[in-house]
Amino acid sequence: MSARRGAGVALFVIPALLGACSEEERAAAAPAAPAAVASASGTLDLELRDSLEIGLELLEDGSLRARVRAPRGFAVAADGAELSGVGRLVELRESEGTLYTARFSGAPVGGGPCGAEPVSLALSLHRRGDNAFVAGSLTPYCGADRWHGRPARTPLRLTGELPALAAPR
Repeated sequence: MSARRGAGVALFVIPALLGACSEEERAAAAPAAPAAVASASGTLDLELRDSLEIGLELLEDGSLRARVRAPRGFAVAADGAELSGVGRLVELRESEGTLYTARFSGAPVGGGPCGAEPVSLALSLHRRGDNAFVAGSLTPYCGADRWHGRPARTPLRLTGELPALAAPR
């Protein structure tokens, strides 16, 4: 291969290796987030005397997007903070139930049980049959991306009515 021809090949190959797309072009080519196919929202009782606003969206890929906000953070979230996370919907056909789960990542809360560590919160709600009533908990764990093991405090109990979401078939 002549030096001139080699230089031409290098001029063609180097930009291809470095990425010929700008950041904007790469962002535009990224796959779109799955769209919501069903949603439900409501207000649940939190520890019997407080309330928690909740919103659930079932996405076209079968995953669940969840949002929660409580006026009081119970030392595991800032008062009034809105948390968003992802989870799943599991149909328990053998017991005619539905389980909604989600994971939330929170910031450290001064004076809370986790000290300077971030707080991870796990949501679990259960529905039996076609009943509008759900019950479950929001359980805090110390550490980033940690949703198992020993809870940072007693799980926060949740009860109330929430419209049902149906898993895509």
